[in-house]
Amino acid sequence: MRPSPESAAAPTTRLRVLIVTDEMEVGGSQRQIVNLALGLDPAQHEVTVAYFRNGSFFVDTLRQGGVRVVELPKRGRIDARFLAALVRELRTGRYDVVHAFAFSAEFWTALSCAALPPARRPQLVTSIRGTYDWYGAWHWRAKRWVSRRSSRVVANSRMGADFAAQRMG
Repeated sequence: MRPSPESAAAPTTRLRVLIVTDEMEVGGSQRQIVNLALGLDPAQHEVTVAYFRNGSFFVDTLRQGGVRVVELPKRGRIDARFLAALVRELRTGRYDVVHAFAFSAEFWTALSCAALPPARRPQLVTSIRGTYDWYGAWHWRAKRWVSRRSSRVVANSRMGADFAAQRMG
């Protein structure tokens, strides 16, 4: 079946994407975030990157590439002001998709999404980025809670995906 001319037309609005990570220091995940944010077609995607701490030259690279970058400072393990700021960013940004990187970013982002009315919740994408040998039982419970609230869980390896699926049931 051929698409109708209406469905083949260019989208009238760009997909609003928020990428959330705990830190933007120099590392592999941060390089992937920069490549993803700069690699999405700006005619089809409006990208924002939010991070909690440890900015680096990657923040400047993103801004120079036309990506909006937001620092949401997090002070301590539990920070109500930080959580309120993340919920506010999600609410005012009206994002379609939120891709969270790293355990703490995934947890706080899933919690913030849950604070929004169901009709205003963006699609949450989280990830499996290894076998997480250092995870304790509570980490796996939290990861399972986050994964169940995710529209998609992306794995960077089959081994990591299989191991996480086994640990999370």
